Amino acid sequence: MSASDGDGDTDAHPEAVNDAGDIDGRHRRAERSRAAVVDALLSLYDDGVVRPGVADIASRAGVSPRSVFRHFADLEGLAEAAIDRQWARVHQLFDAPPPEGDRDTRVAALVHQRLRLHGAIIGVARAAAVLSTSSPVVASTMRARRRLLGDQVAALFDPELRIRRGRDRSELAAALEATASLENVDYLRTHVGLEPEVTAAAVRRTLHALLEGQ
Repeated sequence: MSASDGDGDTDAHPEAVNDAGDIDGRHRRAERSRAAVVDALLSLYDDGVVRPGVADIASRAGVSPRSVFRHFADLEGLAEAAIDRQWARVHQLFDAPPPEGDRDTRVAALVHQRLRLHGAIIGVARAAAVLSTSSPVVASTMRARRRLLGDQVAALFDPELRIRRGRDRSELAAALEATASLENVDYLRTHVGLEPEVTAAAVRRTLHALLEGQ
């Protein structure tokens, strides 16, 4: 009886087994290289480089420039992958603040969330603001992010907004959303130069003033 007639099928075609192993190895290397390119782009955004070139991305990733376009058809495709990767990294920070509690508690919870978000994503957010003018994918993501955060503000302060009517209500909702926006937090942190604690106090004070206004 030959080896192929018994239970030794795994030894019958060693070349096929080796080929499969080679393919799996190449696939894992390609996935690692692709992930390195995406992480390199996000790292450059975090460092304040809002429009990195292919050479910059490749150098940060430790791959050749040709490898970038081996994994992505164009920079738009790379931007899509970066958005997915960024969401995987920070999505839990977008969880809505708890709506329970008095006004002080809700204001404090919202400001805490926005300061944490600013610290985690502002580099990517700045790059996205620039790229949104030329990238439909990035522009769509920016709109979705603003809607999400704006809806959180409206839900959190629904008791205060519910008693307002018409233009008064819409103006207050817009002012609250603008005050709690990442763009406003970034303005206070970057352009005014406030420390995080002072920024938080300034945003809390403005929110309280808006909510207490008649």
